[in-house]
This record gives sequence, structure tokens and C-alpha cells, in this order.
Amino acid sequence: MKLTARNLTIFSISTFLVVAVLYLRLSNSFTSLSDANEDKNGNGVWDEVEAKIIQKYSYSKNIQNAMFQIARADQLAATEEILTVKRALEIDQMASRAFACADQIEPSLSSIGLDIEAWVVNTPERIKKYNHYNSLLSGQVFDTQSDDKSCDFEVEK
Repeated sequence: MKLTARNLTIFSISTFLVVAVLYLRLSNSFTSLSDANEDKNGNGVWDEVEAKIIQKYSYSKNIQNAMFQIARADQLAATEEILTVKRALEIDQMASRAFACADQIEPSLSSIGLDIEAWVVNTPERIKKYNHYNSLLSGQVFDTQSDDKSCDFEVEK
């Protein structure tokens, strides 16, 4: 096939259309899966995140509840419309308590928050808000304390 201006134009247009269609399909499915923020049972954790937590940590109700506590803090950090330093510190305090709770239940879980963060902070808008939240915490000094009151649920023995 001889390369002509006409063939090059057709190839360019075809490539553009294929990429555009793929982009629209991916972005629509990405949005429909990640923007719902639906919480049918009212426990404060989005249904899609809750399902992933239940699946991954099916072996322990205590760990599931600790992960729910982490998810609620991450969800706030990734969705607050008007975030101030004061509010960011309040959310960070919630997150610190949640991580202390998880550590109290299962100290061997070293990267417990990474899954939750990936499941919650998964759209461009959430990433932007989560980055803003973290920037407001930059340079702050935190007092972390772990006690038996870190968990916001009754720990099963």
C-alpha cells in the first residue's frame, strides 16, 4: 500500500475514532462503578467499598469493622467539598483512631490502609480532594495515641 495523504488522513481519523470510543467506554464504566457513593445500609461505608472489605477480610468481623472505620475517614478526606485545616485535622484524628483500632485488633497488618485508599480514592475528583486534604496536613504535628477506645464498635473477643 502506497502512503498517500489520503491514506494517512483516513488512518489518522480511524485511529482517533477508535481511541475516542475506547475512552468513552472506559470513562463511562469507571464513572458508573466509582461515583455512586451509595450506602444502602447506612453504615457510612459506600456499598462498593464495603463489598470489597467483606470479601477480602471475610475471616474476621473485627478486622472488617476496623476497615469500615478506616474507609469512613478516607471517604470524608476524598469527598469533602469545603475542606479547611481544622476539618482536615478532624478527619485525620478519625483516621488515626481507625488505624490504632486496626493495629489493636491485628498488629501484623502493616499496609491495611492501602487497599481502602485505592478503593475510595479512585476518580480524578476524589484524587484531587484527597491530595488537597493531605496538603492541608503538611507540616502539622500529630499526637497519636492508642487506647481501648480507638474502635468505634464493640470488639468481639
